[in-house]
Amino acid sequence: MKNVEKWVLLIAIVLFTSSCAAVQPQPTATPEPTLPPVPTPLPPCAKAYVSEYANEFSAIFDEWLDAEVLTESTAKIQLSPQIANLQEIKRKASNIIPPTCLDLAQENIVSYMEKMIEAHLSFMGGASDADVAKLINVAGGYLNASTSEITRIGQCAPDCD
Repeated sequence: MKNVEKWVLLIAIVLFTSSCAAVQPQPTATPEPTLPPVPTPLPPCAKAYVSEYANEFSAIFDEWLDAEVLTESTAKIQLSPQIANLQEIKRKASNIIPPTCLDLAQENIVSYMEKMIEAHLSFMGGASDADVAKLINVAGGYLNASTSEITRIGQCAPDCD
């Protein structure tokens, strides 16, 4: 081959390879998207959940106790607004969603409130002292059951069943 032909061939090869390189994109390293770590879920009866519930419910129960004291010191003829207040507080308590391990405790405390309201309504309606006392005793049983359940949960959390 003549020198000129070698140079033409060499230039053609260079042009060909450079044009091929321009046509074909060079692979670039695309970083894999990183996902944020998935937090480990807390057990249903984690102390954080129990504590959050206790704080919320405690405020409502304090309100209940204050209203209960006021109701007990109110004349029979003026009980309606006091009982309506107790009913409103009971509704607030019923609307709180507890951790699953505290479902029974909440059911018992709401039942306590319902029975106490029933006792006040019976008293206002003229029921005998014995009948009112029975309702109060039933309410006390619910309160004791709730207290026992809360104590049990406090001892076993977060591994309660």
